[in-house]
Amino acid sequence: MPQKFIWSCAQGFDLARRIIAATPVPYVPHDHQLEGVCKSLDGVDLFAITPTGSGKTSYFVLYIMIILEILKDPALCPTATFPTNPCLLVICPTIPLQIEMAANTVKLGLRAVVINSETRGEARKENKDLWQLARTEPNVILTGPEQLKTADFEKTLRDKAFYARICGTSIDEVHLLNSWGTTFRKDFLHLGFVGARLPDHHNPWILASATVHDGDPFNNICTLLGLKFGNFHLIRRSCSRPDVQILFRELTSSISGDSFPELDWILTENRPTVIFPKSYSLGSRIYTYFLRKLKLTNHSTRIRLYNSLNFDLHNAETRELLQGSPSSPKYCQIVIGTDSLSVGVGMPARLDAVLIGDIDDTDELIQKLGRVGRMQNGQQIARGIIYVSAATRKAAEKALADHTAGVPLKPGEKPPDLRFQQMILAKYKVKCQDILYDNPPTDPPCTCLMCAERPPRSLPQACNCSGCVPENLPALSKPPRASRVNTNIPKNQ
Repeated sequence: MPQKFIWSCAQGFDLARRIIAATPVPYVPHDHQLEGVCKSLDGVDLFAITPTGSGKTSYFVLYIMIILEILKDPALCPTATFPTNPCLLVICPTIPLQIEMAANTVKLGLRAVVINSETRGEARKENKDLWQLARTEPNVILTGPEQLKTADFEKTLRDKAFYARICGTSIDEVHLLNSWGTTFRKDFLHLGFVGARLPDHHNPWILASATVHDGDPFNNICTLLGLKFGNFHLIRRSCSRPDVQILFRELTSSISGDSFPELDWILTENRPTVIFPKSYSLGSRIYTYFLRKLKLTNHSTRIRLYNSLNFDLHNAETRELLQGSPSSPKYCQIVIGTDSLSVGVGMPARLDAVLIGDIDDTDELIQKLGRVGRMQNGQQIARGIIYVSAATRKAAEKALADHTAGVPLKPGEKPPDLRFQQMILAKYKVKCQDILYDNPPTDPPCTCLMCAERPPRSLPQACNCSGCVPENLPALSKPPRASRVNTNIPKNQ
């Protein structure tokens, strides 16, 4: 019996490169992508932590494409034992991310189906059952954790033909198990049980994120998904984005008010900007404030709101406008969006990400700042701008002082996550991020042709964060608070 081919070696890397070169994939994979894909082809669970914009989707897409090419031409790897009609299950946290990823996979010739509450509703109108369709047709199923607890998925999983097709289970933005999974999306915490019910034969976990802290957050994900140290492959690259300037600015306006003069620069500088308010209400009030300042009759190409309260068509149009640059026919300068825009949605031409309102943790911070600076532009630097009130800064100082002093917790109280507070108060923001995320000093150099022709940006000689290079911003007077007293009521004589 011939010895099974090992992909995780120089010979395996070369074969993977040759196979990918013969497919519609329009790029040459980076070394770290090949490293992860080849581990998955060997059936090893993969946990990839790489920065925003580094091509994490390639870990999923290249894996299934290589399998399909080998099945078309078994002579490429005679000892391979993949399912004859393979299917990759990809769990994505948001519907926009599912839609975008499906569109990208279809462009490469893959058959993909998106299964969520919206697509299932549309399919029912045409008397179609997407889970029934998924049993035999697609190479890639994109869905969310909520769909994996439905009776229809249960029936599909019991179908022997479908069960035999599964060749891998992927979770994009896996860090959300620790945040969304513990708050408003509890179904994330059940993904380990789903994995336990899937096939044992060549069904590796393929996990990807830009922001997983070393220590408890990392260990918690491993425990939830049944990963044991030594039995999976870890790729940890620096999540630092030296091409994005980190700026902390003071928020002088009331977060509950309707006037935000510290944001006027967004209108005057006219840079492609995405704003992440912490609530629908705050986003709506910022939107209304800008409309008052602009006095436009047609504002749909200058400023738009993106949230679940809008019609699906409006949000789809907004996502399309986010793809454009200022010179594109379809473009909008300012998009005010919710958290769903911060995970995976493409907006390559955005230069500024503005965060305003309470931020839960540094994962949220880095994910949102990572939306910008995707297009290399030597003339304009991308910026991540975080507005923090004086009260928030004081609260951070107190929280860190209490922690340093060893102030005991209240009965039943969990130890607080103080990483964002550390970022607020740190003088050197990038250095603080490197420490919090255990970033390696440098990533291994990539030997792919793309990096040889267009080398990645080198690290700046000096940090340009707001701690290292303080901004000289004009002073703003605090907007007056709206009077809540009815002056028309006569006083007692």
